[in-house]
Amino acid sequence: MAARPEPVFEQPWHAQLFALTVHLNESGAVSWSDWVARFSAQLRHHGLAKELNGGEDYFLAWLETLETLLADQGRVAAQDAKDMTAHWAAAYLATPHGAQVHLPADLVAASAATSVGASHEAE
Repeated sequence: MAARPEPVFEQPWHAQLFALTVHLNESGAVSWSDWVARFSAQLRHHGLAKELNGGEDYFLAWLETLETLLADQGRVAAQDAKDMTAHWAAAYLATPHGAQVHLPADLVAASAATSVGASHEAE
């Protein structure tokens, strides 16, 4: 029996973050060359010049880069990104082990009303 291939991403959120970034590029919201320059600088800032395996440190730098880029573009307020991170952390801590984490419906609705896609379409 052949060995199962290793997953491409260590965590589901890594894949989701990657897909979101690709979507933002394909929709014209993010320039790939700008993204690469910013992400490279962020990796250097975090001291992540070593060979990376796409683990947690890599994707935390990726997330920070995307949040900063979207804030610099005026698509997301920096404080909104910090607030949403705090909401996700609270939801995660309140969720029983093994259960899917959900944000309260009012936060999901508020987030959808001010999402990157909604602000991009309004331009």
